Amino acid sequence: MLDATSVSEGVQPAASSVIKSLYDGKQLVLPTELNIEGIWYNKKLLQDNGITVPATWEDLVAAFAKLQAAGVQPISQAGKGGDGWGVTRWVGNYLLRSQGPDALKKVADGSAKLTDPQYVAAADAIANLGKAGYFGKSPTSIDYNTALNTFLTGKAAFIYMGSWALSDFNDATKDKVGADNIGFMKFPAVAGGVGTADQMPANVGTAVAISKKAYEKDPKTQAWVKCIVANYGTVALRDSSQITGFKTDASVEVPALTKQIQTEIAGVQSSVLWFEGYFSAKATTVSQSNGGLLGGGQLTGEKFMQTVSTNLG
Repeated sequence: MLDATSVSEGVQPAASSVIKSLYDGKQLVLPTELNIEGIWYNKKLLQDNGITVPATWEDLVAAFAKLQAAGVQPISQAGKGGDGWGVTRWVGNYLLRSQGPDALKKVADGSAKLTDPQYVAAADAIANLGKAGYFGKSPTSIDYNTALNTFLTGKAAFIYMGSWALSDFNDATKDKVGADNIGFMKFPAVAGGVGTADQMPANVGTAVAISKKAYEKDPKTQAWVKCIVANYGTVALRDSSQITGFKTDASVEVPALTKQIQTEIAGVQSSVLWFEGYFSAKATTVSQSNGGLLGGGQLTGEKFMQTVSTNLG
């Protein structure tokens, strides 16, 4: 484990929270990325259809219905094969909002099951979106790049995505909507739920682990770690507009949308993991490969949760 005093000051609280959730409360790795997740939306499509940014789940579903009635695809989300995580993220977030930030940890430690009624209700809420056609005609045929392109070309109003997509949003050759026309909202509150919109889904991408023995005994390794913590975030942001889990030099200029996300990240003190965050590799594969079927209305929430639960062991 890295010496907390040499690392903590240079690591953003949101990144530290993710790492500790993944590694039993320990700061075991260096966060070379920091991605928060949420719902991105096309400002013009919402404005043209008289929709204000939804603050609750009920508001969001009402917006989907209004958009579909106007001939606009409400959500662009991948559901093909392993890209089905685009749909399962909706399940996980609804569950975290309804049952609280420890809902999935309870499944991991055995104090709750995905097949419990309140957990099935979360999957059913997403299955209902699929039945209504809000994810489009055939989510199971849509991969990540297609889903992102559908949103970037203005053919869908909403997409759930991580901040890793900022490079695409800020790329005028890809983004026909325009970064100025893209907004970001936290996954909304669910009526009667105990989770809040301030509990931000996040991940640290491909993190770097350091040998405890090498760190404690080798001054060069200690110096390297301290250098990375102090400088990597600023260099990555300056040279490639990549947001990392390290604090940065405030003088680095970034696009407005990136700046907004930096502000969101700075306000995160506690983060939550994604739906499969505590799952085994097998259960993750099963979950994500069935996500498209859920988003297409071809699976009930109960069947989806039963299928995933069977593969958790």
